[in-house]
Amino acid sequence: SWGYIWQGTKGNGLFKLTPPYPTDPKSVRFNQFALKPSPSQNFQHVYDIIEDRNKQIWVATYGEGLILIQNPHTNSEIVNYTDYLNSIQKTKPIIMGRCVLEDSKGRIWYGGLNGLCRFKLEKDQISPTDYKFYSYNTSDKNFISHNDVVTIYEDKSEHIWIGTNAWLQPTGWSVPKATVSIPV
Repeated sequence: SWGYIWQGTKGNGLFKLTPPYPTDPKSVRFNQFALKPSPSQNFQHVYDIIEDRNKQIWVATYGEGLILIQNPHTNSEIVNYTDYLNSIQKTKPIIMGRCVLEDSKGRIWYGGLNGLCRFKLEKDQISPTDYKFYSYNTSDKNFISHNDVVTIYEDKSEHIWIGTNAWLQPTGWSVPKATVSIPV
């Protein structure tokens, strides 16, 4: 929405393309970003990027987890970030992230190698009651088909679709010998 193009790479991290100034069409800038306060090699693997309704940038990384860039419109090459999920996901962190989506209700869905989580950020905080974690567990009626979540999609009817290494499934679905329904 600010005219930037964000690019994630598998090996070279996060880049932001800044559009040219109207008076100088050759003024396009392509900046590579580093994380602050703790730069890491793991940030080099960016799998997904979204801009939410509040114009914040969420980055799914394979190694650092889900990153919220605090000021995405800076020209600095150092990015201040917040890892909101670190304090909540003590038992099953999704550090190896693959995908992120903001749904029509303003909730963030984040998937990766260890499963799927959903939360809503309000006043820069995630309440533990707003946080839901889903993983493959046949004894739980809200399980997903595989812990490796590779894509998340919301259709025009506001159904959330989850792509895993097992199959594509909507929330509220049926699988052989089990009825699966993730409350949205």
